[in-house]
Amino acid sequence: MYWQTVVGGGPKGDTFDRPEEIVEGDPPAPVAPVELTMTDGKLRMSDLEAWLTALVINAQSRELASVERFTTRPAKSNMGFSHQFGYTLKWHDGSSTTSFLRYTLAPGERRSESTEWRIKEAV
Repeated sequence: MYWQTVVGGGPKGDTFDRPEEIVEGDPPAPVAPVELTMTDGKLRMSDLEAWLTALVINAQSRELASVERFTTRPAKSNMGFSHQFGYTLKWHDGSSTTSFLRYTLAPGERRSESTEWRIKEAV
């Protein structure tokens, strides 16, 4: 699995020419830990997404405002494109970070143009 993470933009009006200003607030409420299990020798990508977001939320960073999982959001393409699995972190300073799957490769399969963005439900 290959995850791609992108910064969706800094705080409003930030020109990135000065040191970062740390903004803190209440973190999202802790969530139950997620156990990763294999089914028929495969890991479901929705379970991996849940595990990763629980890990981030339960770190309780006071800079983190909210976490949105792609598999649980109302509209899967509210960013102008549709990724089946991933998440968006929204920070108290107004910036956001998005992470999504770019490759899900079976054993022996290599990254290539033909495997990029062809996301499997489980690997």
